[in-house]
Amino acid sequence: IYRDVFLWIGGKVRIEPWDVFVKTISANDESAVISVKVEMSSDIDGEIKLDTSILDNDKKTVAVECNLITVKSGKNTIELTYKIDKPYLWNIDTPYIYHFNAQISYLGKKEDDYETSFGIRTLTADSKNGLLINGKQVKLRGGCIHHDHGALGAAAFPAAEYRKLSKLKAAGFNAIRTAHYPPSLALLEIC
Repeated sequence: IYRDVFLWIGGKVRIEPWDVFVKTISANDESAVISVKVEMSSDIDGEIKLDTSILDNDKKTVAVECNLITVKSGKNTIELTYKIDKPYLWNIDTPYIYHFNAQISYLGKKEDDYETSFGIRTLTADSKNGLLINGKQVKLRGGCIHHDHGALGAAAFPAAEYRKLSKLKAAGFNAIRTAHYPPSLALLEIC
């Protein structure tokens, strides 16, 4: 085994791994509109409470929402919209991170919680302007990397992933493509 192995535990109503999708609808220095799509898996029919919040990089709350939702057994999807005043926009030089948190309660008991990180930024790409991040053109300078770490082997050590990416960034890279195997979760989080 050369990648982390996880055991995820959830309640009767839960958010399974990778079932939260955060998208920037619009963003500038004054405000940002963020859309969050939450897919919940349910073993019951009933009413749940979904408490959500967005925290900045200093863990200060910038948006909160509380919803009572009727769920049916199976997959249930809810879309939430948040307005954030004076956001810190993510870019390749200052990758500012926000955190989305969700907590599901059923009959007053916590069933599940979930956290994911994201950056507030707009992305567009076309043949005329190339890649635009927050309306500014970005030239991609990168290369292909393998999943292993030379003499350390194929295990995905977070410190080794960080070292590899730090050296590439110091050499002027701002983009990578992974080869042969999917990238590790540690590499994606460091990116």
